Amino acid sequence: MVAVVDPVRGPGSFRDPSFQLGIQSLQNAGIPVLGYIVTNYANIGLQSVEATITNYRNWYHVNGTMLDQMNNTLGETGYYSSLTNFDRSLGMPITIGNPGAEVPSSFVGTANSFVIYESPGVPSLAFIAGWHASYPKTNWIVTAYGVENLNTTWVRDASPYLGYLYITDGVWPNPYTGLPGYMNTLMSTLASVDG
Repeated sequence: MVAVVDPVRGPGSFRDPSFQLGIQSLQNAGIPVLGYIVTNYANIGLQSVEATITNYRNWYHVNGTMLDQMNNTLGETGYYSSLTNFDRSLGMPITIGNPGAEVPSSFVGTANSFVIYESPGVPSLAFIAGWHASYPKTNWIVTAYGVENLNTTWVRDASPYLGYLYITDGVWPNPYTGLPGYMNTLMSTLASVDG
């Protein structure tokens, strides 16, 4: 399990004691916490993103970052590799890239994991079991929102191909403001197929 925090579309302009306490509680429970960062499809300068990463590290002692609005075109691997290396230089071992869509295979290694699906409903098993199966499953993440009823069979069938999976009944434009009503069932299903 990994938690992603987003005080204000990033760490905000000051250290928020409420977020600091919540992050520390998650980490004390053994859950790594990542700071949410918008990269605007590699259109935000590296120094600016690095300053945001530094604020997350200094204020909240996060375990890494989630780089949202990731550009998934071939020419941007250097940008994201640089940010992953910056995370590591600060002692933060986890970097997740979120294009919310497919990435070219050349992106493997530019971050720890990639959100290859972020849409309503769950993707087909054929999609996640395609060329992705040639790489360790820890590279791949699926985020499905607007899912009213959890299909535990789909979760079991998909888990051999995915390092992380989040399904929620939350809806767009912000499906991540709360946990899904079936969170306990999702967690117990994942625990039964872990490994």
